[in-house]
Amino acid sequence: MKQISFIIFFLIFIITFSQRKDTVNKTNIQVTSAKAEYQKVELKNEVLENYIKTLSTKQESKQSIWDTLIPLLIGSFLTLGTQIYFENRKNKKDKDNQILDSKSELERLISLLRHNYNELAMHKSHKHYWYAQFQYEENLETPNVNDVNKFYNYHIESSSKAIMTENVIAENFSNFTKEISKIQHLTKQNIQINNLYNEYLTYTPKKPQDIMSVHRSNLYDLARKEEDKLKEEYQEYIKILNDIKNIV
Repeated sequence: MKQISFIIFFLIFIITFSQRKDTVNKTNIQVTSAKAEYQKVELKNEVLENYIKTLSTKQESKQSIWDTLIPLLIGSFLTLGTQIYFENRKNKKDKDNQILDSKSELERLISLLRHNYNELAMHKSHKHYWYAQFQYEENLETPNVNDVNKFYNYHIESSSKAIMTENVIAENFSNFTKEISKIQHLTKQNIQINNLYNEYLTYTPKKPQDIMSVHRSNLYDLARKEEDKLKEEYQEYIKILNDIKNIV
C-alpha cells in the first residue's frame, strides 16, 4: 500500500514538473507545419515515459506468471483430485463385487459339499449292505454263484464310489478355501477361520457299522438307518463350513 501511494505521488510530481518545464523550456515543444494551415504540438517527457514503461513491463511480467501458473495449478489439482476420487470409487466397487462373487461361490460350494456328503453316506452304507447280502448268499447250503459274484461286485463298486466321492469332496473343499482366501485378501484377516479349518480337518465322524441281521429281509431297513446316521454325522462338516462363511 505504501509503495502504491509513493508511485501515485511520484507520478503527480513528475507530471506537474514536466508541465512547468514544458512552459519554460520551448526546446521540448516541437512545431510542425503543413502548408502553414495548422500547427501540431506534441509534448514529450522521456523520463516519465520510460518510468511508466518500466513499471508496465514489470507489472505485465509479474501478472503473466501468476495468471498462467495459478489456473494451471488449480486445474491440475482439480483434475488429479477428480481422478483419485473416481479411481478410489471404482476400486471400492470392484472390491465389493469380488467379495459378493466369492460369497456366492461359497454358497454354491457348500451346497455341493452337502450333496457330496449325502452321497458319501449312501455309498458307505450300500457298501456294507451289499457285503451283508454277499455273506448271506455265500453261506447258503446251495449258494447261487451268480448272486454271490453280483453282490460282491456291488460291494466293490460302492466302495469305489465312496472313494471317488471323497476325492470330489476334497476338490470342492479346496475351492472353498480359495474363495475364503480371496475374501480375506480383500478384507481384514480373521484368525478364527484358522481354528474352524482345524476343526473341520480334525473332525472324525463315526464309521459305518457292519450290517448283520438274523433275518435277511431286515437288511434293507438296517442299511437305510445306517445311511441316515452317517448323513447326520456328516452334517457337522457343513455346519463348520457355514460358520466359516458367516464370519468372512
